Amino acid sequence: MSWSCASLSASASEELEVLRSIYEDELRVRLVGEETECEMLLNPTLSEDAVFVRVTLRARLPTSYPEERPIVELLHPRGLSENELACLHAGVSERVSVQYGVPVLFELIDFVRHFLSEHNYAKGLCAICLHEMRRGQRGLHRADCFHVFHNQCLLRLVQHRQAELAQERKEALRDKQPFVPRPVCCPVCRTPWEASVTAHQQEEQMEQEENDEEVFTESLRLLQQRMSLLFAQQKAKGGIIDVVADRAHLVASMPVSGDEEARPSEEGISSINR
Repeated sequence: MSWSCASLSASASEELEVLRSIYEDELRVRLVGEETECEMLLNPTLSEDAVFVRVTLRARLPTSYPEERPIVELLHPRGLSENELACLHAGVSERVSVQYGVPVLFELIDFVRHFLSEHNYAKGLCAICLHEMRRGQRGLHRADCFHVFHNQCLLRLVQHRQAELAQERKEALRDKQPFVPRPVCCPVCRTPWEASVTAHQQEEQMEQEENDEEVFTESLRLLQQRMSLLFAQQKAKGGIIDVVADRAHLVASMPVSGDEEARPSEEGISSINR
């Protein structure tokens, strides 16, 4: 990185040196006329999950910074709703106003990254099935263009597109025409996807199906345990009817009328007649 901060105050120059040592090439600094422009692509802090949001922070520092407020912009936001972006703008503006007279870039970067961490989840509708995505929902895929889809929806879309390409190739060979395959594109912004997206989606689908099977098996096992305990409790209270045992008990204890006792059996009558 080649830049000069000779036109800035000592405190501003020291701040930029510290930021440069922390973020290295992630922080881009250049001179625009007499002003110093700082720009950095910000993602959620220490996120082990998929990154669903990001934004570029750009600050223009006048020669009298920090005695004069910097001009701060939030560029190319991805994954943030309009309300979330408005809240982020308000938070940045408030910190610029409150920290008037002291260097503020480090605090702005830290604030934006923490804000992104708090809102790092998929939101809105899946553009394929038009179902809303829930916070913490599994089985989602974020494309490089930052549009999010259900894994299974995306897999079906790619498979359908591949079937179309196979048919187009077949027709081109039949008609002896050159075949130029078209890339699979995002259904929202038409950004071309790499060919590896299919293999990636197949792996994610298989992993998701295995996870769903494990969750189902565990939930079924817990349900069986609860039902067994409930059955034992009800049986102890006499609330469970054993049909076979009660039927045998009913037959054994059934009273016999006097006429049936006095009436001889058919075997007895036949022996008397003989």
